[in-house]
Amino acid sequence: MSEFQILTVRKLADKEGQERVRKFDPETGQPKLVNPATPGDDHEAWPLLGVTVEGDPPERTTAGLSWVNAAVSEGWLKRVNESAVVRPGGTQEQPWSTAHTFIHADMLVINDHQRGPVAYKVTQQPDKYDAAGEPVKEWTARETDVRWFYELELVPPAMNQVVVGGKEGRRG
Repeated sequence: MSEFQILTVRKLADKEGQERVRKFDPETGQPKLVNPATPGDDHEAWPLLGVTVEGDPPERTTAGLSWVNAAVSEGWLKRVNESAVVRPGGTQEQPWSTAHTFIHADMLVINDHQRGPVAYKVTQQPDKYDAAGEPVKEWTARETDVRWFYELELVPPAMNQVVVGGKEGRRG
């Protein structure tokens, strides 16, 4: 198996029919973009056109749960067959006083603005694991490891099982 490689995703700005003016914050001196069509001088970034994976998509990579959650909320990444799991994180006396919530999925699909869908099979879910690498479903006194990331393996483009417009289909 190959080593994990870094997945770099670039956000693309939608500058079509838009204008931004570079101004400087009077208190900090930091530059900011201001939309002259919007009242006030608040920072207003360009709208998101889409994203693209920089270079060739890595064969094996990881993606943090919070990064994936943000990408899903921005609309450029989809989890396929997602489900939530909750694991105990408290003490032996009160195992559920703290809980870890993880979102599992079969695949993560990046909607690349230039390439089209880039699909990754989830090979390991974010979860709480014991020393043997098995998910911990009940409180245990054994050593555990909480992993807040997905381990991913690239699905070859000819085999991409993707969700496009709410329908499953093949790209290739």
